[in-house]
Amino acid sequence: MNKKVAVPVNNSSQVVALDFCTTLLVAEIGNGIVTQKNTVEFNEPFPSLRANRLKDLQVGTVLCGAVSDALSMMLWHCGIEVVPGLTGDADRLIAAYIHGQLLRFHAPDFRPGFSRCRGGGNRRRYRGGRGGNPTRTI
Repeated sequence: MNKKVAVPVNNSSQVVALDFCTTLLVAEIGNGIVTQKNTVEFNEPFPSLRANRLKDLQVGTVLCGAVSDALSMMLWHCGIEVVPGLTGDADRLIAAYIHGQLLRFHAPDFRPGFSRCRGGGNRRRYRGGRGGNPTRTI
């Protein structure tokens, strides 16, 4: 079974943030090799439109430098896996994905934000701004 992987890139094929890219490299992977690769314009202005475009392209996984919580959540609801915090050349990144070696492409100072949606129990606490407001869980 073939799987599609998308990587947001700039003009030099370096991985960039998904929210601000204008070009995607979409690779179809089958039997452990890239069977087809296309560059696609990706100019949708809103996170919901970007998520729908990736769904229409039948992308299963997005490998990116960064992604906002809003877009990450929309992709999660579409069943699209997001692997943020990556850096480097898109073709080398796809090869590392195929061989299960993405760890060496993680940016050293990356801190994921939305990953708490997959886990469970990672809730933030805050205290209200005035007086005796109790601590709430969001």
